[in-house]
Amino acid sequence: MSAFDLATTEADARLRTLLQQPETEPGAFTNFWGSAMNALQAAPLEAARAVSPVLDAYRKAGQENVQQAARMFEGTAEASFDALENRTVYDDSENVVRTNLTSSITRLTPDPRVTGMASQLVFGLVKSAGKAVGYSMVGGPIVGAGLYGLDEG
Repeated sequence: MSAFDLATTEADARLRTLLQQPETEPGAFTNFWGSAMNALQAAPLEAARAVSPVLDAYRKAGQENVQQAARMFEGTAEASFDALENRTVYDDSENVVRTNLTSSITRLTPDPRVTGMASQLVFGLVKSAGKAVGYSMVGGPIVGAGLYGLDEG
């Protein structure tokens, strides 16, 4: 075997990969049950992601209160609220919980390249229904409808 034979074998392999038929579209019901199960997991994660900015704001406000109390005990507290007026609870850091929940939801969302159209529709419907039922269980039918509307809106 010569170096020329190796070069033609490599060229043949490249041509074969170029001439391969394109991948076919997935069937309409491909990964149907997997999408439904993923939707049941994604529904509470999306509900938690919707509430996380409010909880994060309370956390940051609580941290600011603790820091202010510590400065007061040290005798370095700010004399007036004028300096505190321009501060907001969003100054400190990013909402890490929301970032982690978003990556988990993205992982659970079906990929259109390998999941059929019916499976994608089922994912959306089951996820939406799961959130509606969850909100209704927490706050009753009227409050649940309002929470669901706020979440989806």
